[in-house]
Amino acid sequence: MSELPSSELLLQTLATNWNVSPESVRQCPKSGRLWHVEGRGFARVGFARGGLSAGQLVELVDSLHAAGCAVPDIVETQSGHLFVELGETSLSIERELPGSECSAERLDILSGLGRELGRLHEVMYRFPVAPGQNRSLRTWVEQKLALAQAAAEDPRHLEAVHKLALALPTNLNEKEVRWGLTHGDIRGPNVLCDGMVLGFVDFNLTYEPQLTDLVMIQNKWLMNGDVAHERPLTNHEVSSVLRGYHVSRPFTSEEVDAFPVIWAVYLAWRLFQDLRIVNRFDEDRQARWPIESQILNLPGELEIAHDILRESIGV
Repeated sequence: MSELPSSELLLQTLATNWNVSPESVRQCPKSGRLWHVEGRGFARVGFARGGLSAGQLVELVDSLHAAGCAVPDIVETQSGHLFVELGETSLSIERELPGSECSAERLDILSGLGRELGRLHEVMYRFPVAPGQNRSLRTWVEQKLALAQAAAEDPRHLEAVHKLALALPTNLNEKEVRWGLTHGDIRGPNVLCDGMVLGFVDFNLTYEPQLTDLVMIQNKWLMNGDVAHERPLTNHEVSSVLRGYHVSRPFTSEEVDAFPVIWAVYLAWRLFQDLRIVNRFDEDRQARWPIESQILNLPGELEIAHDILRESIGV
């Protein structure tokens, strides 16, 4: 990852290109990449993601906003540009979205979350810099399982990944699904809620099967530092997200067939990332996250995905 620009360079760039006084800028405590600009919104330092340059990521957010998606509006520079290049990073200003970070107290918005995510995916699929396409799952499955196996330090975990691999259908080359840009970090702090109106921020773009964003939600949604309410979403809650998603971006027949594979394989890789996070917690917090039992149950995730599909879209 590129280095963050110095505070002096950032303040100078804001003053020169947006006529922002240094006294109106303060760094956000949660992120070294985000600065609050009084009366404007947030100045964001961006990095290359998902095959897009740092500047192209800003252009993507601008195109999403122009299409009516729930993302911030980009404040142009005095010369009419969306961003300023700072080495390999970009600097842009996003207008502040209303509302607060989503949490366990607002599980009523899960269906709306799915609808808005589906709208994002539709526009991202057509983004000309990295347009979506249909691709086979085989290479992607092999890569994700290899990463999961490499991360499995416990022999029982390695065995679970191996059993999942054996349980997968053998016709993966025939399973072509929509690939495209994904948000890449769908969790409560990255979605703002103003009543029932949502807004997405802090894209961590990846280019892969777009349905992976739906898998990430199960564990990532509430893994946000709200210690008293941290937990995975239930299968019923995940079904609410899928139900809303299907309304705005219906599953193709190929995706219906492939979703259990995408769910189980992506989950296998993600669980080992989650395990590293949870292991940093004390024992009380570890007890709230059944990551190890989820890993051991990986072969059963194919059927769980079928159950989620049946509840959410009736197939």
